[in-house]
Amino acid sequence: MLQGFKIHLFPTQKQEYLLWKSVNAYRLPWNWGLAFQMKRFAEGEKLLGSYALRAEFKKLKTQEEFSWLNEVSGNGTVISLFDLTNAYKRFFQTQKQGEKFTKQTIAEAKRLGKKLTSYEMKDHSKFKKKSLSKPVFSVVNQNLYFKKGCMNLEKIGKVECKHSHSFNEGLNSEKFFNSRVHSRVHSRVHWTDKKWIIAFSMEVPDLKVELSDFSMGIDVGIKNLAVVSCNSKKIVFQNVNKTRRVKKLKKQLQHSQRALARKKKGSKNRVKAIQQLSLRYNKILNIRHDAIHKTTTLIVEMLPKKIVIEDLNIAGMMKNKHLSSTIAEQNLYKFRQQMAYKAEQRRIKLVTADRFFPSSKRSSKRSSKRCCSCGWIKKDLTIQDRIFFCSQCGIELDRDFNAAVNLERYEAG
Repeated sequence: MLQGFKIHLFPTQKQEYLLWKSVNAYRLPWNWGLAFQMKRFAEGEKLLGSYALRAEFKKLKTQEEFSWLNEVSGNGTVISLFDLTNAYKRFFQTQKQGEKFTKQTIAEAKRLGKKLTSYEMKDHSKFKKKSLSKPVFSVVNQNLYFKKGCMNLEKIGKVECKHSHSFNEGLNSEKFFNSRVHSRVHSRVHWTDKKWIIAFSMEVPDLKVELSDFSMGIDVGIKNLAVVSCNSKKIVFQNVNKTRRVKKLKKQLQHSQRALARKKKGSKNRVKAIQQLSLRYNKILNIRHDAIHKTTTLIVEMLPKKIVIEDLNIAGMMKNKHLSSTIAEQNLYKFRQQMAYKAEQRRIKLVTADRFFPSSKRSSKRSSKRCCSCGWIKKDLTIQDRIFFCSQCGIELDRDFNAAVNLERYEAG
């Protein structure tokens, strides 16, 4: 199966200089190509394809002013022009749908008394500003490989890297990228949170493990990230957003947002404020993603034969203005996404319960809830009721655990 990886790079001072130069060499062709295509469009000429655009850019590289482009890999500039061509294809597909400008763009132009141009059209590519655009560049997969704890990057050299992934032994000495790895022929290196990260995809074999003979039911929610029923035993995974660390970072994030609002547009202080805001936001995001990764890994490493999860109506739940932000912070879609690929890798059967199965969550048509002991349905159970009490058999237990037990015993069909 295809799996994505992110690896932390530790470049030397000289290598970091070349990394930043590669970022500039990726942004320059995009801005030059966009200006070149817009000029042709304004003059009524046909837009050039990626190969013709590449031939025009080669003429630019012969000039002494742009001789520094020869110090970095030329593949990055080529990929940048290909990305621009693909962006134009998406732009033309959007225009075929009929809506040339967004309502917001039309209203702003009317307010300023400005005439709209092709640049303001919906989904039209924008110029990449050095201070605001994401520092990123592409590398060709065929030239990447691991060797002695380092990753080889074209024209940059062997950059020290750190990761916790257990790659096959052959990957330490041989090139591991080929045409079967991904539909794209390149990977991304980007600067985020004051560190260099390379992101790539590769084929990994399924894990050969022996599964147990029990099933598991998972009830996700807001109070806790997940309540798991394993052989009718309760396992709770806490909500990381309720920890003291995340609450403190969220207060710092609000402070950064207010500081950014006070900065003058176009000033250097505003750029610094944006960078500070991005750093704090990514820190919270990484904590949440790390919690989901650890939770899903712990669940699948129990090696059940079947895992049952709910098919939640996230879009409908987000319409509740009192809970929308809390639900968004839980990243429930990412939780389900990770459960899917980790279960597939271990050949665990992942079952999605019907949306209207009366486990616990409120559906769009009915809110009936089922007792995990006798099967009685309590129709008047509200979202405020945290304890499920069955008036038929007298059982009393946590409502989330009751839902997890129901999911554990769920049979499709």
